[in-house]
Amino acid sequence: MLELSPPAQRMNAGQIWRFLASVRVGRIATHDHEQGVSSLTPLFFASVEGRIYFATQPGYKLTVLRRYPAGVGLQCDQNLGGTWISVYAWGRYRDVGPGAEYAQASLLLARKYGRNFLRQIADQAAKALRGGPLGVWRAAWGATTGCIDIERIGGRIWHAAE
Repeated sequence: MLELSPPAQRMNAGQIWRFLASVRVGRIATHDHEQGVSSLTPLFFASVEGRIYFATQPGYKLTVLRRYPAGVGLQCDQNLGGTWISVYAWGRYRDVGPGAEYAQASLLLARKYGRNFLRQIADQAAKALRGGPLGVWRAAWGATTGCIDIERIGGRIWHAAE
């Protein structure tokens, strides 16, 4: 078992944003107030200081984000051989419409995930094509690039006990 030496070192904003730029997967935290259900969902994302971008399809996560856009969280952690890093970011969700910000978000995601991001887009397109013209329209209409405008961040680094 990995023993961590206290105390944890607080991360500054620069360290947190560099970590978010490098980590591959996070978990988005939402809460459906009507149903009283909290969810923690894996998320591929890209960040630029102050914002977290991600692509998503219609479903429960997107419905909850749109219904309750305030208080959305992103949590990421990583074990780097004897060092454990954990970061959180809280903010407000919004859809990103067509335009310069959409292009920037798509470019950030493509740079971070490369072929995997492009493969995901191709897979979604192939699935839509199997549904015929209506399937293509639904997929294109329903696909969303989302943004969490970050209001609060924090992070800690723990080093393994010697």
